[in-house]
This record gives sequence, C-alpha cells and structure tokens, in this order.
Amino acid sequence: MFEKYINGTLGELERRARVLRAKIPRDLPTYYATLVKSCNGVNPYDYLMEQHPADAARMSVLLIGLREIDYDEEAEEIARVWQSVIGSSSYKPPSDFRTCYPQDVLEKIAKQCLEGVKAIGCRIAHTECGDEIHTLLNEAWQRFWDNPSEYATWEDQRTRKLSKSRLA
Repeated sequence: MFEKYINGTLGELERRARVLRAKIPRDLPTYYATLVKSCNGVNPYDYLMEQHPADAARMSVLLIGLREIDYDEEAEEIARVWQSVIGSSSYKPPSDFRTCYPQDVLEKIAKQCLEGVKAIGCRIAHTECGDEIHTLLNEAWQRFWDNPSEYATWEDQRTRKLSKSRLA
C-alpha cells in the first residue's frame, strides 16, 4: 500500500513537472521554481491557520528577501513567472487576503528573517556564490523536479561522493 502511495505521488510530481517545464525557465532558482510548480492546480490564496501560510504570501516574502540581498533581476523574473502561472488560473485572492497578509507585515517578516539568519552566523547567498554545497543544493532541487522517480538513487550516489570528498 505504501509503495502504491509513493509511486502515485511520484507520478503526480512527474506529471506536474512535465506540464510546467515549458513555463518555468531552467535558470530560475530552484526553490522558487518548486513553489511555482507546487501551485499548479492549487489555489495560491488558500490558507488555513493551522497549516503553512498561503503560497501567495510565502512567495511575497521570498521575493522581498531576494530583493534584500540584491537579487533584483531574479526577483523580477520569478515574479513574472509567478504572475503568469496564477494569472492563467481562475483563482483570485479572497476579500480578506490583504487583511490576513498585509504587505507591510510581509516586508517586516522578510527583513527580520534575514537579520535572524545573519545573527546566527549563516552565510548569505550572493550572485557570485558557486561553492560546492551551494551548487549541489540547487542541482538537487533541479534533479528532483526533472526526474522524481530517480532522485533517491542520485541523492544516495551524490551523498556518498560528497562524504568521500569531505573525509579525504
């Protein structure tokens, strides 16, 4: 039964990836592409208090964050793709959406998150960032969306290779 669920889920992920592949540029940062892809057929304005915030609010915070670390061009491209995906759907924000997710609060959240990340000593990505881990994380997201059924095999092989290089 579990295998049937996993195979069904992977099949659905592969179907969504194929449908959206033409809409999403290859160089779109993978987390953002993943959020855009996950909204295929899902109302981005839907929210329940006990779950994640609405995808539209999450995307707003992510775009603000990108602009805060000088990824303005990337933020504009992602916003364009996001608008084309949600604009082609019948979904519209409910009347209380901006009351629940006011823009000034979303901006404060993004800025405070960035300050928190800096305060705990995490390295902030930048446009010239190309180290092994940064590159590997982006490759992992891309491989997952390109071929979910083969991802676990690739991940296992790549993890072993990374472990060997770190221990050497």
